[in-house]
Amino acid sequence: MDNSLEMNDLPNEVKNLDSIELLKLPTQKSLSILKKFNNLNDFFNINTNFKNEYLKLIKNRIEDAFVKKYNNANYEIHSILYQLYNLQISDPLSEEAINQHQPFFYEIRNLIEEHWLNSLHLDYVLMVKDSDKSISELIMELCEREKISEHTLFSFLATEANERQLFAFFKSDYELNIRFFDVLIFTLLNSPNITRMEMIKNLWDESGRGNYKETHVNMFEDLVNNFNVTNKNNIVPHDSWQKLAGYNLFMLASLNRKNYYTLLGIMAATEAIDPQSYIKVQEACKRNNMTEWLYRYYSEHSELDIEHAKGWLNYVIEPIAKESDIKNDILFGTFSRLKTCKDYYDSLYQYLQSIK
Repeated sequence: MDNSLEMNDLPNEVKNLDSIELLKLPTQKSLSILKKFNNLNDFFNINTNFKNEYLKLIKNRIEDAFVKKYNNANYEIHSILYQLYNLQISDPLSEEAINQHQPFFYEIRNLIEEHWLNSLHLDYVLMVKDSDKSISELIMELCEREKISEHTLFSFLATEANERQLFAFFKSDYELNIRFFDVLIFTLLNSPNITRMEMIKNLWDESGRGNYKETHVNMFEDLVNNFNVTNKNNIVPHDSWQKLAGYNLFMLASLNRKNYYTLLGIMAATEAIDPQSYIKVQEACKRNNMTEWLYRYYSEHSELDIEHAKGWLNYVIEPIAKESDIKNDILFGTFSRLKTCKDYYDSLYQYLQSIK
C-alpha cells in the first residue's frame, strides 16, 4: 500500500511526508503535524499500521519518563500532553480545532495520564500518611512542610536577579497565570451549590471586580508587555519538562471530571503557597526600580490569595469533605501541586542562572 501523503487537504509542509518518516520524528513533533491534518481519518485508513506503531513509540517513552526518569523522555511525553490539552481550548479558527475530538488523540492522552497519575500516586502513598485531622489541617500541614515559598528561587529573585532574569521569570510564569481564570471556570462547572459563592467571588476578583483594565489577565499582560529591558525578545524562553508538567497538572484535573476533587486540592494548595513567594517577587521588582503599577499583579495577589486560601478551605473544601468521602482525592491534588511546583521552581532557578 502506498504510504505517500498527497491529499490536497493536508498542510503544505507535510504533503510529501509519509507515515514512515513521521514515525522517525520525536513523538511530540509528529503529533504537532498530525493534529493539523484536515482529514486525519483518511490518513489512518491509508496507513493502517501507523496508529499501532505510534502507540508503541509512546509506550516506550512513557516507561523512559515515569519509570527510568529520563529527562528527555519526560519532556517528550509532557510536550505531547501539553499539545493535547491545548487542543481542547484551541482557537476555533485554527487548523487543529477540527481534531479536538479525534479518538486516537484521546487514546494517547488517556494512556499517558494513566501512567503519570500512577507515578504521582506512588509518591503520594509514600509521603502522605492518613490522619484523623480535618482536611484543612492536612492541606496546610502539607504546604507548610514543603515550604515552597522558601525555595531558593525566591531568595534569588529578591536579592540578586537582574532585570533580564526577572523578565525571564515573568515570561516563564506567563502561560499558567493567564490560564488561571479558565481553570477557575472548570471548578465552577456543575459544582456543589454550597461552594459556588466562594468560587464566584474568586472569579469576580480575577475579573477585576468589573474593571476590564484590572482583570488579572490584563495585569499580567501589562507587566510582560511594558517591562523595559534591553533585547528582551532575545532571551531564550524557559522550556523544560518540569514547566510543562506544572501546566499539565492543572489541565489534567480540569479536563477530566473524574479528577474534579483533585482539582480542588490543586487550587487550595495554589492559593495557600503563593502569597509569601509573591512578596519576594515584589522585593525583586522594587530593587529593580519598577513602578508599582507594573507589578500590581503580584502585590494584589500577595494579599488577595490569603483571603482566597481561607475561602477555599472553609467554604469549598470543608463543606464538600463533610458530604462526600473525597478527602484522599483532595489531598492527592494538594500533594501533586506541591510536587510539580517544586520541580518547576528547581528547573526555573537553574534556567535563570543561564540568563545574563
